[in-house]
Order: sequence, then structure tokens, then C-alpha cells
Amino acid sequence: MIIDNADDTELFFGSTPQGQGEAHQYTQNGNVGRYIPEYSHESVLVSTRDKEAGARLMKGNGAIKVSPMVGEESVKLLRTRLRNAK
Repeated sequence: MIIDNADDTELFFGSTPQGQGEAHQYTQNGNVGRYIPEYSHESVLVSTRDKEAGARLMKGNGAIKVSPMVGEESVKLLRTRLRNAK
């Protein structure tokens, strides 16, 4: 599964204000995040510019920071990651 431009944490997880200021507790109930597979035999590729959304969607897995690339570089990255996911 590929999730591109996942820049809106509330779209995937919703929010419930808790405490003061901008602090939020996120849940998946009733939001798009509940449809993201969580099985070890499945792969999910997420692209985002929002660090909070990326961290939540990665569920503790390591993120790869990617600088802007030309077309051939992006194809090489995908092939490498998919080969390592097996």
C-alpha cells in the first residue's frame, strides 16, 4: 500500500483535546487510519512532510528521510526498499 502526501494527522487518527494548549491525544476510531494494514507480511510506504503524521503512521518503525530526487533516483529507492521488504 502506498500513502502519498499523508500530511494531515487528524484525517488519519482524529483528535481529542486533552490538557491545555495544542496537546492532543490521537485515536484511530472512525478515521482513515483504521484501514492501514498492520500485519508483518504487508508493506506500507508513506510519504509526508509532517513529522507527527509520519511518526504515527510508521507505528514505531524507522523512517527514511528523503531529500528531493529526480525520477531515476526515486525508482532506485523504491526498488531497494521493496527488495529489502521480502
